[in-house]
Amino acid sequence: MRNTIQARVANLLRTRLLISRKRFLFSQRLQEDCHLGPYDCLELALLLEIEFQFELCDQEVAALHTFGHVVQCVKQRVQSTALRAVAA
Repeated sequence: MRNTIQARVANLLRTRLLISRKRFLFSQRLQEDCHLGPYDCLELALLLEIEFQFELCDQEVAALHTFGHVVQCVKQRVQSTALRAVAA
């Protein structure tokens, strides 16, 4: 399996939140299409923080409405963390 951010996020959704989808589309809504409740979304945020080793603020967590939003958020956070590490 590819070790891309998209694949890792999809794997978290499948294995940790037990969403049985073979493919995730960027437009799929977490609550409506993937049937995640509010607590599931918070758990997803915590899983992302552990998996990718960064912290999400409340505004970022509130903005995670679709699979695409999650992937974009993680990409941005991973890139900014890498840039800070290079600058240090």
